[in-house]
Amino acid sequence: MEKPESLKLNPVNAVRPKPQAEYGAKKLIILETGDASLAGATLNQSYVLGGHIDRDPMNTSFAPETEHIDVLLSGAHIDGSTFIGHYPGLNADALDDHHPTVIHNSRFIRLEGQGYRFQTVVPINQPVTKIQPKAIGKGANLSRANFRQADLTGTDFTGCNLESTNFTAANLTGCNFTGANLAKCSFNGANLSGATLVGASLAKTDFSSTVTSAETDFSHAYMAGARFYCLRGEKFAYLGMFRGTIFAHGEKRIDVANADFSQVSGLVNGQFACYYKSDVILPAGVECLSTNRFMEARETQPKVAQTTPGTDAWGEGF
Repeated sequence: MEKPESLKLNPVNAVRPKPQAEYGAKKLIILETGDASLAGATLNQSYVLGGHIDRDPMNTSFAPETEHIDVLLSGAHIDGSTFIGHYPGLNADALDDHHPTVIHNSRFIRLEGQGYRFQTVVPINQPVTKIQPKAIGKGANLSRANFRQADLTGTDFTGCNLESTNFTAANLTGCNFTGANLAKCSFNGANLSGATLVGASLAKTDFSSTVTSAETDFSHAYMAGARFYCLRGEKFAYLGMFRGTIFAHGEKRIDVANADFSQVSGLVNGQFACYYKSDVILPAGVECLSTNRFMEARETQPKVAQTTPGTDAWGEGF
């Protein structure tokens, strides 16, 4: 692999939000002790290492936690890059309507810290009482990011575009995903205890063995096509509030296998609709429109789609 050019940033020479903050491709950017700004910067296929580096930076040898830094990414355009290290403060709020933060197809390795901010430009109307398609995903663009096993406790992802992002086995306790685009994300084995996903798009999102709590809020979220699987054979218990959640859209429904929803709250009669591989357990008194899609496939002929291409307000992936 071609060795990247190294560049050290510290509080003295930290880049400010200026148009000329373009690093080009394949840089190794070392953020040293103290606050550092990458606001408005352009990074492409680069490595960004947080904290003071004592040895070979690619060995990710960091100084004690007190020397780890806060980093400002507001208005930055970052593509195909890798962030390694501990960032107690990571702020990616948009600078303004014309300078959103774009972090696309990037990875975050050994990421630890709390209260990160990835907030929205287009406001989500509060309180959220229904899905708001025009405002979903209009904040920081973090699509296809890799947060696998990251500790993102308390992060504010309000309104962010996180489509196809990998949250596998991540700690997302108390995170705020209100109005976020989480279509086709993976929360496989992640911890969403106390998280807020109100009014979010969760189309085709994977919640296999995802840990939730009674305080996890899916109210008014769009969930058609989402998967709730436990492939180990036993029933996996899901908790949370599902007031006004959209489970079905045309022929699309949530897809479950070995899922126990008996302790969830907010469901009303006729609201829950799913396909299933094996038994689904629901709260007493809640009706479920359930269909074994595998049996259907053997017994019925495919139906001709009635929707005209391009007329689906949710677009591809919803």
